[in-house]
Amino acid sequence: EETTSFLQSLLNAHGTNYLESLFGPKARNSLELLGGVQNVAIVLSESQTIDDFAQSLDLTYRDMENLKMIFLSIEQGDLGILSAIGIEDSEIGDMKFFFEKLINTGFLD
Repeated sequence: EETTSFLQSLLNAHGTNYLESLFGPKARNSLELLGGVQNVAIVLSESQTIDDFAQSLDLTYRDMENLKMIFLSIEQGDLGILSAIGIEDSEIGDMKFFFEKLINTGFLD
């Protein structure tokens, strides 16, 4: 539920295509082609790894690699990647917290 709220608040604040920079073109229109916000949140919370997540949502190889690059950059402390994909400075802290929470569960293993 926390993840659903977080994703939905980002879409409400920035528009229905905001998460495309994270999850690829299928994330357009409020994650519609990925099953919607609630489905993505559930898959995120139930996936053991980023590979499981990408497979469950049928992300393309390119979209999965892009998402991995973002996660790895954040894990290494490079928050510039967030600015580069259009995350506003005022939201970098929240996004960092969101990503680190997943990283700490072994999501990248």
